[in-house]
Amino acid sequence: MMKRVPLSVEKEECTGMPSTLKSIMSSPIWDSLYKSIDGYDPLIHCVLLTFLNQEIERFNKLLIVIHESLKNLQLSIKGEIMLTQELEEIYDSFLKMRVPKLWQKSAYKSCKPLSFWVNDLIQRLNFFNTWAKMAYTAIHHRYMRFITAWKHSVSSPNPKSQSPTDEKSNFSEGFPARYWLPAFFFPQAFLTTVLQDYGRSQGLSIDALTFTHDVLSDPADTKEKELSLIIQKKLNIVRRAFKGTDSKHIGVHVFGLFIEGARWNHEQRILEDSLPYEICCDFPEIHFLPTKISAKSPNASNQTGSESELYTFECPVYQTPERSRTSPETGFPSNFLTSVYLSTKKPPSHWITMQVALLCERDEK
Repeated sequence: MMKRVPLSVEKEECTGMPSTLKSIMSSPIWDSLYKSIDGYDPLIHCVLLTFLNQEIERFNKLLIVIHESLKNLQLSIKGEIMLTQELEEIYDSFLKMRVPKLWQKSAYKSCKPLSFWVNDLIQRLNFFNTWAKMAYTAIHHRYMRFITAWKHSVSSPNPKSQSPTDEKSNFSEGFPARYWLPAFFFPQAFLTTVLQDYGRSQGLSIDALTFTHDVLSDPADTKEKELSLIIQKKLNIVRRAFKGTDSKHIGVHVFGLFIEGARWNHEQRILEDSLPYEICCDFPEIHFLPTKISAKSPNASNQTGSESELYTFECPVYQTPERSRTSPETGFPSNFLTSVYLSTKKPPSHWITMQVALLCERDEK
């Protein structure tokens, strides 16, 4: 396990130059770029970069706990140090294929058994490592263009010459085309950051914004393709997240959710009852689009429509399959993330009775 799990999300290289996203954003390079920008820049002013740094820091702390505890467990088995109660609990957890309590305290919410948990952790680390590399490369390229433009302005002081800030970056330079929502420690904080980012670009308060949702089903998908798609989604998380570009940069596309108690009809783009013996299945990609809150919400449920009209079901999204625990502060289950509004031919009361929900992970116990 110590060989499979890396020591950190990013590898710091001794080159004399910042080699990680955190180091480059805390260096004079970042300060120079930030001060050179006039107005809003979709890369330099993106709040998601700060959020990415925070997520990487959380994963790094978890990795330190994992590696230190494994090292101490090895030493205790060899008799070089005392076997403490904490180490004994870790050893017992391994025998029972559970995630040790010490790791759970520093980790994200998950109900996965140990083997699934470790595989999932490695996929998350790969996702954030790839994102960090993309962001680092985009910032470094911007800095090199800044230096080139600055040298050009010094050698040729022409007022019409291009300034370092004339060339704006595309949002797709340093960010995924799609976001694996279950990868985050705090997915709800990610969604809040997306609203904050959009609010900054439009000069709007985050309190004036909400999300509308568009399920991006491909009508061409057939039942014959479903099995291969599921395998591809599981084995190629990074490839799916970073394939193509999100040049529009309005909202985010998220994937990796599962639906429990119902299924999504790809052709009709509506929620429908599950197939026999099907409890949980993959859910398509969703476009979370920031929208200004209006007096009449576009997601409001149509409770009085005829059978030919569509209802809208406010589907809850949970981080784990465990939904019973309620937070005393919010009144919602502690792993409740948000709601997604889904079209359906049946009234919302039907889906509430069926306890339909979107999950970041399926029950693998």
